This record gives sequence, structure tokens and C-alpha cells, in this order.
Amino acid sequence: MSLRRRSCDACFKRRQKCDRSSPVCMTCQRLNKLCHYPLPPPESADNATPFFQEVGNGIAVYQPAPDQGAFPDLFTSYVSDDVDQFLEQELGLGHESLDLNLAQPTPSQVISLEVMSIMIPNLLGPLGDLQPLMGNTQTWQWVIAHLKACPEEFSRRGNNIFLHEQLYLGALPRPVRAAFTVSAAACRSMNKDNRSMIFKVLDAEVLEILQLPDEDVIQNLAKLQALVLYHIIRLFYGGVEQRVMAELQESLLMTRALRLLQRAQSDIRDGKLDWHSWILAECTRRTVLITFMLCGVYSILTRGICLAFPTLQMLPVSSESTAWISQDGYLQLANPNKTVAYSEFTNRWLCAPREVESFEKLMLVACKGVETVEAYSGLGL
Repeated sequence: MSLRRRSCDACFKRRQKCDRSSPVCMTCQRLNKLCHYPLPPPESADNATPFFQEVGNGIAVYQPAPDQGAFPDLFTSYVSDDVDQFLEQELGLGHESLDLNLAQPTPSQVISLEVMSIMIPNLLGPLGDLQPLMGNTQTWQWVIAHLKACPEEFSRRGNNIFLHEQLYLGALPRPVRAAFTVSAAACRSMNKDNRSMIFKVLDAEVLEILQLPDEDVIQNLAKLQALVLYHIIRLFYGGVEQRVMAELQESLLMTRALRLLQRAQSDIRDGKLDWHSWILAECTRRTVLITFMLCGVYSILTRGICLAFPTLQMLPVSSESTAWISQDGYLQLANPNKTVAYSEFTNRWLCAPREVESFEKLMLVACKGVETVEAYSGLGL
């Protein structure tokens, strides 16, 4: 093909005159054909107008111009050894609205359309049926299976990896009670007849939580835990409309998670130190980690990149998990409230592998891979 040709491909093949208008010539517009130029018309280069790019198999992809904000937002990374400083950077002090510190990537950071089409799993089958969220490697299959099991485990045992059985000693908060009922219905008895009703109830519960006023840490934690359970149900048990709703509420979920963590960090310094206080703080840390893990895994499955990773790697993780197992384990620790950043936690474990409990396994496998964790620990996961 001569690079001096200026007509579009469709007009060239049909031996028709092309007016070379951008982004679509008048002939292709009239015949409803795909219009693609071997070289951008001069006027389109000056005006930076969008065009359609063919990425294979006759598929046309809309490509916005570089100056139209076509690149997706990415979380910027703040490397700090101090969790409080990190949270201040993420949230900003004295502001009512969350500042997620989004930044535009450079063009070199943007993955090409051809590469993205290979990296991103096809969530639609050949007939357009929505496919379940599944990993294409052993590691992602393991991580997704354990995230998906959180609501079912909660409905079966009354606790899970981020909701301790001793967390709510007094009256069980209403958001957790409702989440228990919805989890049981969605994970253990959902069918085509009651599916619509279950998600109507779920939507109503989410709306009610969002309308509740700000309360103390344990009540706000109950709300966040319920929202996380509903988010998991929407992603892994719902259809396309539920996944769309989950995507729309991701930012809200992360906002609430970071604000709760910031408040809990302050209460830990000012409050009393006992096992139940530690459980409250640990459930908060774990719920926040699961929140960002969910958002990160979903962005990998749908976009091929973990948008939550820069924030996720800085979230605090307990250096010891024995306090989660029993009060005796808590009393044996010299400094049970010591935490490290998630990235430091995974690197420390590689240097000195030890037996880990369920939540720690999930954090390690998501970062290092199931094969690496099995090889280092010698334990079957």
C-alpha cells in the first residue's frame, strides 16, 4: 500500500472518490462503513480529533485524541513509613471531600490497544453471555475463590477473615444483621425465581447504609463490612447490572475505608489497650485491606492493571496474627499493636517464612503468587 494514498481504506477498495473529511468521510458516513485512513488527514492532525482504529478481526475501536483526556486515571504512590502521614496524604486533613490524589500517566505508561486486548480477559462469551469473574492463572483463581467465599463463610459461621467472632460483644449492629441475611440468601439459596428480590433487598440495604449519619468507629466499621460483603456479592454473584453498580460505588467504598482507618488509628493511640480494642483495630485494618484488594483484583480482570496497588501497598498489616486466634496469643505478644506496611509484610515473610493464618495467606498469595507461597511455607494452601 502506497503511503502517499490519502483516501480512506473503504473508498480505496470500492474505487470511490473520498472527500478526506475527518474523522469519517462523507461516503463512509452515508454508507455506514468503517472509515480508516492510512495516514491522518492534515486537518485532523491539527485539530487532534478522535478517530477509529481497527485492532483486528474488523473490530473498530474509538480512539480519543490525546488532548481530550483519553488516558485513565491512576493512583499515585506515596512511599512513607508512617501510616498517619500516608493517610493524611491520601485524605487531606480538614477537608470534607476525599482527595484520591489522581494523576494522569505519561503516554509511555499507557498500554496500547493491541496489548490491552490480549491482557484483558474476555468477560463476554461468543453469544454475548456474561462470563463469571475467573482468573487465568492458578494464583488469581485462588485469590478470587477466597474473596468470593467471604459472604458464604460469614453466613455459615458468623465470621470470616475480616470479621472476628468476638468483635460485636453487645448488640449486633443492624447493617451486619442485614448483611448476614443477604449473604445467606445470595450464597446459599439464590435461584432464578428469587434472584431479583435478593438484589432489590441488597440495593435497599446499601442505600440505607449510605443515608446513615456518621457514628463511632465500631458502628462505622459495621457499615463498611456490610458494604464490602454486598460488593463481593455484586461482583461474583450478580449479573452485568450488578457489576456496573459495583464499579460506580468503588470510589465511595475506598473513601469510607480510608476515612475509617484514619479515625481508627487515632482511637488506638488515645484508647485503652486490651484484646477487644485490638480486635476492633485489626478488623478495621483487614476490612480496609479487603476493600482495596477487591478493587485491585477487579481492575486487573477488567483493565489488565491494578489501579489500587499504590495505595494497597502502604496499608497497615499486623506483624503478628496470633492475637487473632485467641486472647492468650494476644497476651503473649510484647507489642501486639505493631503494624507494618503491606509491601513490607510480604517482603519480611519471604525473608523469614512462618505458618500463616487465612487472611495472611490471602495477602501473601495476592502479592507473591500461590506457587511462591507454597514453596516458601511448605504448606498446601
